[in-house]
Formats: sequence, C-alpha cells, structure tokens
Amino acid sequence: MAALVTATALPVAMHMAQANQAAPTTQAQSQNNFTAITEIGVTAPISGRTVLEAEGFDYSLRQYFAGTAKNLNYRFDISTRFNNSIFDAQGNLLPNGSFGSDDSTQLDAFGSANIYLSKTERLQFTFRTVQQFDRVNVVPDEDLLQTPERQQAQGIRRRVTIRNTDPPGTASTDLSVGYTNDNVAGSVVSLSSYYSQSRYVERSLLDDRNGFFDGIIRTGSGSELIGGQLQVETPLLNRVRLRWGADYEHQAKNALQLEFFNEQIYDLSNGQVAQKTSEATYVPPYELESLGVFASVDWQINDRIQLSGGIRHNWLQLQIDDYIPLYDSDFNRYNGTAIAGSVLQFNDLLFNVSLVYKLTPTLQLYTQFSQDFFIADYGFSILSYSPRDFSIDPELTLFQPQKVNYYQIGLQGNWQQVQASLSAFYNESNLGAAYTTLPSGGVELVRAPQRNYGIEAAIDWQPSTNWQLGGTLSYSFGENDADQDGNYLALSSYEIFPVTLSAYIENQTLPNWRNRLQLSQVNNRHAGFQAGSDPLSIDGYTVVNFSSTLNMGQGELTLDIQNLLNEQYQTVNSQLDGFTDETLNLPARGRTVSLTYRIRW
Repeated sequence: MAALVTATALPVAMHMAQANQAAPTTQAQSQNNFTAITEIGVTAPISGRTVLEAEGFDYSLRQYFAGTAKNLNYRFDISTRFNNSIFDAQGNLLPNGSFGSDDSTQLDAFGSANIYLSKTERLQFTFRTVQQFDRVNVVPDEDLLQTPERQQAQGIRRRVTIRNTDPPGTASTDLSVGYTNDNVAGSVVSLSSYYSQSRYVERSLLDDRNGFFDGIIRTGSGSELIGGQLQVETPLLNRVRLRWGADYEHQAKNALQLEFFNEQIYDLSNGQVAQKTSEATYVPPYELESLGVFASVDWQINDRIQLSGGIRHNWLQLQIDDYIPLYDSDFNRYNGTAIAGSVLQFNDLLFNVSLVYKLTPTLQLYTQFSQDFFIADYGFSILSYSPRDFSIDPELTLFQPQKVNYYQIGLQGNWQQVQASLSAFYNESNLGAAYTTLPSGGVELVRAPQRNYGIEAAIDWQPSTNWQLGGTLSYSFGENDADQDGNYLALSSYEIFPVTLSAYIENQTLPNWRNRLQLSQVNNRHAGFQAGSDPLSIDGYTVVNFSSTLNMGQGELTLDIQNLLNEQYQTVNSQLDGFTDETLNLPARGRTVSLTYRIRW
C-alpha cells in the first residue's frame, strides 16, 4: 500500500518490455530438445497435539516440460494443489481466512513460446492463469471469543454452503505478446502488449446484525488491465545508445459489491447455509489511464564508468461515472440524488539519472535518482461515504496523483568465494499515501508529505566446495506529516515492515545429498504505536526452516520442515487486524513436514 517503500516504481509496461528484452537474441537451435519434470508432494502437520492429522494433509502435483523445435522454443508449467485445514503450533484448528490458501483447490498454468522469424526477428508469447477455489469448512469458535481479554482465534468444523451467488475464491489471467527486431536501420525495435484480469469473492461471512452494515455480508470485486509499449534502441556514437518510445495502460476497476444473506435461513441451518438475497455497490467502478513518452541515453564512458539519464512525460486520467453512494458522510444510508461523474486529467515531466562506477574488477558503486507520477489504486473510500454536496473535483486531495522522488546508492561485490551487496534508499513525496489505524479499528487513507528510507544488505560465502552460508538485512522506516506542521510521525506497520533478518547455511553432505537450514527473524516494532498509527506494538518472531534433498537417479526426494521449532507466533497483519476483531487474530501455521519427489525425463 505504501507507494514510497520501493526504491524504483516502473509502469507494468516497462517491466514487460524488460522481460521481453531478456529473451535470447540468437536463433533457436535447429535440433529438437525436450525436457520434462514431474513432481508430486504431500504436506502434513506435526505441531503440538496435532501430529499427522488426516484433515491437515495437503497434496500437490506439477508437470513441467520445455523444448526446442526448429525456430521455436517453448515452456509449459501446470500445477495443482489440494489444501486441507491448518493448525497452529499448539495443534489448535484455525478458521478459514478470507484469502487464505487452506481448505482450497489451487490451479496454476503457465506457458511461453519464442518464435524466431529470422536471425533478427522474434515473437514472444506468455500466458498464465491462477485459480483458487475456496471451501468454507472451518469457522471461528465464537464461544471461545466470549472469554475476557484478547484471545487468539480458534476454529470449529462447520461446512457452509453458499447459495444464489458465486462460490468464494480468486482468479487471475495474464497474457502478453511481444515482437523484437534487432536490426531496423541499425536499431533494436521492441513492441509489446499485455492483458490482465483478476477477480475475488471473499470467503468469510461477516455477521454484522445490529452493527454498521446491519446484516450478514461478504464482498467481491475485480479489475481488468490492458497496456502496451513501443521502445527503440539506437546506437548514436561509440559507447552511446539512445532508448526512446511510448507506453500506454488502461485499468478498469470493478465495483466493490456487498452481498447480503438471508438471516433466517442462516440461523435455522445453524450457520451452515448462506443464501444471498440482495447486493449493493459499496465502492463504484472507476477507470485509470496513463500515457507516457520517454527517452534516455546510456553512455559507457570507459570500461569502468557508465552514465545513464532520461526524461519522461506522463499523462494520467481518472474517470468516474455517475453513481449513487450507499452511505453518506454521517454513515447513514444515502437518500439523495446521484453524484455526477467526472474525468480528471493530470500530467507531469519526470527525470532519471544513474551512475555505475567499477571501483575494481570485482566491486562496483552505483547511484541513481528517478521519479514517478501515478494515480495509485487507493480504492477511493470517499466515494462510499460521500457528503451531500460532494463533487468529483481534481483539486480534492484524495484524487490527486502521487509524485515520488527516489534516491538510491549502493555497492555490489562479486569475489571468488564471497558475493555481497549494500544499498541505502530515500524516497519522498509532497503528497504521499499511507493507511493509518483509527481508534474504531478501521483504517484511513492519509494524503500528506511522506518520506521513506532504509538500508538493505546481503552476503553469500562459499568457504569450501561443500559449504554455503549467508544472510540478509532489511531495515526501512517511513513517516508522514499528517497535520502538515513539520512534525513527521512514524507510519503504520501496514505500510512499514519491521526490521527483518535472514540467515542460512547449506552443506553438500554427500555427492547426492544436500541439507539447508534457514532462519528468518522479524523484529519488534514500536514506532507505529508510539506515533498513534498502530493500535498496538508489533511483537517480533523467529521462524526456522529445514530442507534436505537426496538425488536418486533421474529424480530427487526433498524433505522440508517448515517452522522447525514449532514457534507460536502471529504475522504483522494478523496482529493489526486482530486487535479489534478477534476472529482475525489468527496465529500462524505450526510445524509441518513435506515430502516432494521430482523426476526429470
């Protein structure tokens, strides 16, 4: 949610273009090559009093194959996973979460192909679809939640059948097509387009009778994205190359729907049948568009120094059609006339520059500055609770685009037995966007001056041919000036993750047997609570995982133990969400053991 956290923020079209450029430029080999991998796995709980519980087993199956034939190379990867219920470290059954993977069936299919039209021309196609079909088999134990003081959620088995509406789950589909010609009057020309569609139907039902929504509800929504980019790379002088082009992107955000369910049927069935009776639009649909033209120059000054710089102009558009809000700004049902829609347009000029300097053949220093200008997909909650005199005005702060300045400096080293990196970043915006927690337990989007900064470090060491070890450090801090009085306060932990450390050690125990132990530590974070942006201080936790792989002919058998020490902990989001709603106060999954067999043929 925090647009300032990352050191760079390129449009999707740029990422797609970079992926296409990464494809090999040489023509496919004429001989036929084929590789196939089949993988089957099973996961079971071994936590607390729950050891190899049948209702906690997960099963997975994957088939991968790739090959080349004449002027074509291709890859296909299809996998499915059948997930059952999950248990915490004490062996307690956990309720199904709104977007969890427990009690679900997952399907993931990916395909790509490169077609070489000539020695300089190629087409690239990629496709991926991910589907998750959820079941409601475990609901929160409401009796336990009546216990005084804050409780961690536990589940009881109760299958809920959903009627007169779509079953819960998520789905996404991504398509991309690219064309590259390495020699158009001496230039490399790349043209790419992409399409993406996603939807979700929430799994959890909220029984909010006598509450704000006064009913049994759930939500659902989706979006559609289409875009493309043209890029031309032209050599100008010796060691100087010019890149220029344009990109376009259009996103249609579907309405966020509230579904209401029959209370009498729900009660008579003891909560086992949820029959939809009506629906209402909570947040109306809207469309986001962006158009950009860009040009940049790469100058390899000498073998040690590379300088790059560029310019970009972005045009943005937000379109909202006429709509009738569900509630007004006093949180009562809206009974006024429809609010007139509008088309808001913005534009700005952006710059970027970077320098890479090789201090030695194995150590380089880099620094960069870049800018981004975008309308983030905030959800525009103001559309849900509109004042009676509300109008969609480009001067309204919530609709204003966000312009971010990114600064980064770092070192990268690659020695014979050691690889290391260290970087620092600082990002700032005069009108940032960050969520903060309200005393009521909800969240509010705050548009205010914002700055994010931090460091990231990584090291890998191979002391011998059989040993590898290393670790990472990620520290970030974010703050905004919500009152615009010059006093910056820490952002919520929804936005800024606590300091995170990881370490691993890996050993090639035998020529056909390797073992790996990995530790991940999330530290405490008090800054958000002290600033009033979090409802509580975040408790840190440490998770240890173990993996052992044995090569067996053409196949290999892998044993994974997740949460090896069976740590009872809660993720950052679970701690925040569960502060006011104990049904969301979920512990993480306890220790599990997985066996996976993979064979190449």
